Amino acid sequence: MESLKNFVRYSWYSSPKVRTNIINDLIESLKTNQANDLPDPALKILAHTIGQLIPLYTTTKSRILLSTLLDEVIRKYKERILKLIIHAFDVQSRAICKVHPHRNARFQADYGFIYMSRIIVASNGITIEEETDKLILLIFSRFISTLLADSSTSQGLKLVDKRLNSLFKQIPTLAEHWITLLKSIPEHDLAHLGLISSLLYRFKTKEPTLYEQIKTIGIDSYSKLILGTRTKPYETALKPCNEIQSSIDIETFKTKVYPILNRSLLRNPEIIIEAVPSLLSNLQFDLSYTANELAKLLAPPLISKTESLEASALASFRALAKQISNGETTISIVQYLFNILNGTDSSVNKLSVISQRENVLSAIGTLSRSPSTNISQDDILKLFEKYFYPIIQQEVHEGLICHMLQQMSGWCSRLTTHDQTLTEFFKKGLEQKNSSAITRTAYLQCMLVTYKENSLNNLIPLHTTLMASYERGLNQPTLINCVHEALSAALIMINIAQMNSSYDSKLTSLWSSLNDSKRQIFTTDKFQREINQAGARVFFQLYEQLHGTLHIQDMAPYTRTFIYLILHSSYEIRKQAYDIIRRLVNNLRSNETDISVALLNGLNSYLDHFQISNESMIVDETNQQMKLTTISKSFEETILCLAKSMRMQDENSKKILSIQALLVCCSSSNLLLTDEKIWLKFLYLIFDKQHNEIENYFKNNINSLVQICTANQRLTKDQISAIGLLCSIKPNLFLKPFLQIAYQRLEVDHYLLVDKRSYEIMKTPSGQLYDKSVMETILKHEVKETGNIKRESKNYSYKEQMAARELEKELAAKQNKNVQQQLTKKQQEMLQQQLDHEQIIRDRVKKIDENAKNVFELLINIVTNTQEQFIPYLGELVAHIWPTLQSPVAFNYAKDLYLILVPIVFMNDKDTFGNVQIDDVFIQIIYVYLFICKGYAIAYLAIRLNCDPSTVKQQIDKRWLQEDLSSAVERLLQRLYENTQQAKTLNQLSIARLDYCLPLFKNIVSHSKCTNEWMTSILNICREYFSTVSTSDPDNHPSLLPRRDLIRLFLDINAVSTSVQVQNDASQMLEKLCELCCTYENDDDIQVLLENLQSSIPSVRESCILSLKKLVNQLHTSHPKLEADVARRLLIACEDLEERVKNIALELWPQTKLSVKSENVKDFFKDIVHQDVFVREPATHALPKLLETSYPQLVPFVLSDLIDIYTKNNKLPPPIVDQFGRQIQAQPVDTWEPRAGIAACLFHMASLVGNNIEDLFKFYVPTALNDRNVDVRSEMLRAATTTIDIHGRSSEQITQNR
Repeated sequence: MESLKNFVRYSWYSSPKVRTNIINDLIESLKTNQANDLPDPALKILAHTIGQLIPLYTTTKSRILLSTLLDEVIRKYKERILKLIIHAFDVQSRAICKVHPHRNARFQADYGFIYMSRIIVASNGITIEEETDKLILLIFSRFISTLLADSSTSQGLKLVDKRLNSLFKQIPTLAEHWITLLKSIPEHDLAHLGLISSLLYRFKTKEPTLYEQIKTIGIDSYSKLILGTRTKPYETALKPCNEIQSSIDIETFKTKVYPILNRSLLRNPEIIIEAVPSLLSNLQFDLSYTANELAKLLAPPLISKTESLEASALASFRALAKQISNGETTISIVQYLFNILNGTDSSVNKLSVISQRENVLSAIGTLSRSPSTNISQDDILKLFEKYFYPIIQQEVHEGLICHMLQQMSGWCSRLTTHDQTLTEFFKKGLEQKNSSAITRTAYLQCMLVTYKENSLNNLIPLHTTLMASYERGLNQPTLINCVHEALSAALIMINIAQMNSSYDSKLTSLWSSLNDSKRQIFTTDKFQREINQAGARVFFQLYEQLHGTLHIQDMAPYTRTFIYLILHSSYEIRKQAYDIIRRLVNNLRSNETDISVALLNGLNSYLDHFQISNESMIVDETNQQMKLTTISKSFEETILCLAKSMRMQDENSKKILSIQALLVCCSSSNLLLTDEKIWLKFLYLIFDKQHNEIENYFKNNINSLVQICTANQRLTKDQISAIGLLCSIKPNLFLKPFLQIAYQRLEVDHYLLVDKRSYEIMKTPSGQLYDKSVMETILKHEVKETGNIKRESKNYSYKEQMAARELEKELAAKQNKNVQQQLTKKQQEMLQQQLDHEQIIRDRVKKIDENAKNVFELLINIVTNTQEQFIPYLGELVAHIWPTLQSPVAFNYAKDLYLILVPIVFMNDKDTFGNVQIDDVFIQIIYVYLFICKGYAIAYLAIRLNCDPSTVKQQIDKRWLQEDLSSAVERLLQRLYENTQQAKTLNQLSIARLDYCLPLFKNIVSHSKCTNEWMTSILNICREYFSTVSTSDPDNHPSLLPRRDLIRLFLDINAVSTSVQVQNDASQMLEKLCELCCTYENDDDIQVLLENLQSSIPSVRESCILSLKKLVNQLHTSHPKLEADVARRLLIACEDLEERVKNIALELWPQTKLSVKSENVKDFFKDIVHQDVFVREPATHALPKLLETSYPQLVPFVLSDLIDIYTKNNKLPPPIVDQFGRQIQAQPVDTWEPRAGIAACLFHMASLVGNNIEDLFKFYVPTALNDRNVDVRSEMLRAATTTIDIHGRSSEQITQNR
């Protein structure tokens, strides 16, 4: 009972996980007999709830669960619940069936059919009442009708047939049972027609007997419910009847259907007229025998003055025309319609409004599409002479003339021979004095349809008339009707020139104007905006013809217009343009006339213009959305048509076009509503759906794609989108190169040079002063204007005049008058100088800011497009962006990027407690919420510890700053450790989290209030992560560990901690890290250990040497570049001042099998002159021992170099003074440590001096022994006396001489 309550209460939730848990619980309780005794009211509630969930469950997983629940419920309660569920489905099917067709209704009907199929199968063997059985049939019929009404006929029938096939396989006798039920139903429902149509489609070829039975039922029901009804059927009931209409034969039509149709069209045509077009178009026999009668029946609705009736009647004439094969019948119907038009037919009322005449003319035009082949040319010409010519010449209404010519063009298209009368008719119409540009355009368009290829020579005598039409548009380019007329005339003349080369010489002025950019009338913005759809058709033909001539020098303007008109036309118009594109791409393949590249450039040019126009225009949002939708659909169709046309071209052309199309497609995704992955569709079509070729394209063109996406120093939005797309498609190929480029452009040094003051200046608008204190300084330089004041009157003295002015100032101050102080010329100069100075700073910082914004936009785009696939690169990204948080310029960008990583690290599918069985939905929600908060808490706390407090207060939400820093650190570390342990238990721990938390750990360790407890918590967290590392786990592979940062973290803990235990733990963690990564470490990791061997803290040096011991097998083989550094550092460690470090190094040295080469001996000098005694002292021991054991021949050179280094470090620069000899800076500090190191080294080399003793003592006396530092002098004296003690008389004699 509890599971049922949860189902009723929570099954409405949108979360799939909640639904899964709730339904699974209910199914489990049904299986385990926990819900045996549910009362009838509870079953009613359960059935009602299931019925209500049909439209709500839209995911496949949820629908499968609901189907499983239905099976289990019916299995459990059988007759008790079956009727209740059927009634619930009855309510839903009735609602779905009668709504206006839409995509969601189709999906609901499809799954409703599936649910009902499961119910029927589950209830097989259960006794069902006849009424319930009929209701089940009706429900199926409604779902089928909805599927057929909302799909194209073929797709809908195939889908329904597939569903029925599956159902009939499980219950073989169901089809015959349904037919029996249909026969027994006295009054059929409109929805039954859909079921009958689908059964006819199924049994047409498989079961002739059943087909005949259902055919009879279908025709009778259709005749009664659709044709013979007195109430108008709902819209979705008409579409599913196609299969019934197709099954009607001529005898059935004559005896059953036509009498009912005839009676209904005479009695109530407004009710059934919408069904007539589909009926006539689906009949499979010739209607010539009764076409005249049907035309007379359809004529009254055609002129009824009711828009819907007229439209349906016209559609019926269109369908009737296609069913007439007898030419005489077609001509007789045309003559009948002309009689109605002229008012000579007494059976129909005379036409009183223009719309009636237009409808009749449209019907005449549709009859020209009749398939009859026995209409002679003479019959058509007689129609023209008897009807068309007189009516057109007598008509005065401009719109009707154009409409007549448009319908006449349909009949003209059937002509193969042309008489002189037709040509004279066109000439007379074009030369009429009262003709307008609109009517002349209609004549020209009719001529375009009439005259083709061989017959075009008949129009040569009309050259003067055609040229006059063209020149009218040329002289009046702002009148779109005149330009439209010129367009049609130009196309006719070019068509004639294509067929007759001698005519080309007459078109010199035409070619000149088409090439002159100042006189081109078909490429202007006004032409593009105002030309109608018919004009667009003509321009498409003109564009194709221009490519066939050699007279046009630059086709780019015409290509831009061609693209614009495609993107702003209806689909019927665009289809013609797509055919032209296919022909042009396949015919023009040379590099000079590569139409594909030109069209792609035209699309790109349109997008640039579209962006500029959108920025400058303010349009109604609704209209703008509709415009965007149309253009987006047109753009997608155009570029995919271009891809299809390129399938037969060579691989190099495909490669070039695909690379260029990348940025165009991404630009369209940014500006329009096209699919974000339209470029993938482009590749799919251009490579003819060959996946192998697409894979090879990506592998072979990595560099080209990377180059085109990063060509600019500052990337455009299109390039950034293209990079994100490539990274999401092929992260393994493109993530690494694009990240490397982004890191190279991340100018951290430049960001850190910008201080807070410069950043605030940048944010201050140009022309405003940021530093207000400067204004006070400027006002202090007030120039007294008392020197040149003239005496205004002789009645009072100059002194009295000045006293009066002072009094005025005091009164103004008392009245608080805000009188703007006028600056003197000198003050204005000072103010302008400060403004110019700030502008220089503003320009410099703004450039840095724009570069930073661009790089971070790129990184954010890559991260958001790759999501979980970015995890292996997360540690490297964090390491690169973390220093930029110190800069006020990059702070916001870096913070946003760091926060974007939270959902990826902490909320992927594996880490949302998905494997935890939590019964309470609200507890689940709380867990997810807390998990997200934990990730953001880590981010904000790390930023607080890392950045300047004033910046943090300004840029971060105050709610994240309310808690004390120490309390926040302590609480978060404790919570993080607990969650880490829990995630480890559930096998949900990922190294990506450790990557993300490292900045927090490093900042905690470097914080001034860091305690041993904090560091212990950090080490414990890292230990948990290390315990999950495995080479078999791709998410926790050793190679993913952030080795360098972890090495530094453990060494920092070792250096900072005052607890021996913590130091030991840090050393153990470092050793563990080196052990885990002994085959994955790189030179940077080893370099960190070598650098820290120079630390002044013994425990740090000991930890480093122990870690190197773990890597002993790799030091010689895997790091040849660092071999010399490793050998030198280990030799120095063998002389370390700390005994433990020294012993470990002495033990490690033989195991490494390393040696110091002679050319690397000089590298010891940098350690000998080191500032720190812990580095300097061991080095002074190590170098003499190395010389003594391995390279005694190098002693003279080493002594010489040491003396040179001493001389260089002994120079003390003089103090800096100004031009008057005054000291500006303090005396430079004497750095005596390098000289002390040289003295110590000479002391240990005393026994190796040999024959170089004389040169050495020339150095001792007087230079070295006279050093200005006491410590250095004592060390030099010790070295000299030791040399004397060792070398005896020779050194003593030299000393005395010196």
